[in-house]
Amino acid sequence: MRLAAVLAVAVAVVFGAWLLVRGDDDPESQATPQPAEAEAISAGGLRALARSLDGPVFWAGPRRGMQYELSRTAGGRVYIRYLPQNAEIGDPDPRYLTVATYPVPDALEATRAAGEAAGGVSRPLSGGGLAVYNTSRLSSVYLAFPGSDRQIEVFHPSGKRALQLVTSGAIVPIAAPSQPRAVTPAELRRAQAEVGHPIFWLGPRANATYELTRLEDGRTYVRYLPRGVEVGDPRPRFATVGTYPLQDALSALRAAARGPAALTFDLPSGGLAFYNRGTPRSVYFALPNENYEVEVFAPSAARARLFVRSSKVTPVG
Repeated sequence: MRLAAVLAVAVAVVFGAWLLVRGDDDPESQATPQPAEAEAISAGGLRALARSLDGPVFWAGPRRGMQYELSRTAGGRVYIRYLPQNAEIGDPDPRYLTVATYPVPDALEATRAAGEAAGGVSRPLSGGGLAVYNTSRLSSVYLAFPGSDRQIEVFHPSGKRALQLVTSGAIVPIAAPSQPRAVTPAELRRAQAEVGHPIFWLGPRANATYELTRLEDGRTYVRYLPRGVEVGDPRPRFATVGTYPLQDALSALRAAARGPAALTFDLPSGGLAFYNRGTPRSVYFALPNENYEVEVFAPSAARARLFVRSSKVTPVG
């Protein structure tokens, strides 16, 4: 195996996750899994890989000026390492951001149990997820979400940076833009678990078809189609709620709302909403201490504002 890349990560990442999930009293956990060959891969190649697998693969999103290095094991573990352009694929230096995805049955419970071990620290995440790290090894943070059989490990030489990436919502599934599809509320809940952050909607509606579209950067759209309207109808005349991952969303929204054409109003939750005079049918809002922004579109500008003011826009429950 000519694997300088994974030699750098196998002990620091793979072995750490194996111990976390299985427990260090398990004899099998004493053997580091053998990784596959490391290779350079493009963002498009990563998306193709994600489409070919049975479950989601996570990463820290596209990063300008970085090249992506992929390693896999026969057991289904996937490692994505972010290297600067001047680094060689297979560089053995364990100083680069790495996001690993592990198939783990009932991953959320396994992660929760690890957080209860000696030295474990747990942090709740949006969407019902959980992040865990151990004070004896701060460079790796583990996370999982409800309804998913994937555990994710984020490795960074700076434990503070690893935790920041996890809690900011920067760790997301790799996915190609999806075609719009009709979904049930249960399928919306599963999609929410996969993206790792809340997906907002207007709640259940009789005789409506729920249309879901997901983009590769984590943005999601839930559109309400009346009976008889086909999924994918191009007409911009149906109520739609978009959820956009955005670090420190409330500060970002305040900055966007400083424009001369912006009109703002406060929300009871301490959040802020705004819309633009030129496009009043779209209203944007963000909430304190959350890393997502929500857009509500309605055919009527007054109705879009009413949806937001009345607190009818909520995460899928």
